[in-house]
Amino acid sequence: PYFLDCLYCQRQDSPPGTTIGIINVKDLDSGDNGQVSCRIDGNAPFKMKSNLKKYYTLITDAALDRETVSEYNVSVIAIDGGIPPLSAQITFNVKVSDVNDHAPIFSQSAYSAFMKENNSPGLPFITLTAKDPDEKQNARISYIL
Repeated sequence: PYFLDCLYCQRQDSPPGTTIGIINVKDLDSGDNGQVSCRIDGNAPFKMKSNLKKYYTLITDAALDRETVSEYNVSVIAIDGGIPPLSAQITFNVKVSDVNDHAPIFSQSAYSAFMKENNSPGLPFITLTAKDPDEKQNARISYIL
């Protein structure tokens, strides 16, 4: 057997059972020698579902959290029905895309500052810091006083 193509994408807020991609496997032999089954090698939160002859759907088996695991290397093994059985393996990378699911967190719960009454306008008088575990645009923080 050999793999024809793999397509994948995944958002971290997709529920279990979401289709990640469709895998097309082909074996040129006839009869049982050409019958192929696929499975995931190792422990990943995905599972294989056979929907059409030679096509398998890779679906999520659990909720994904990008802040915990941002990407998975998923190894899929195809085994034919011949004796001895022949197999092929492909490993592909599934990146978990971010959604804005975390609020910014300040480094302190309360701040206090001292400012002189004749302080020049525009001079800083306190420094605040906050972090957001999301990424890219979802982690951008604006401060409003």
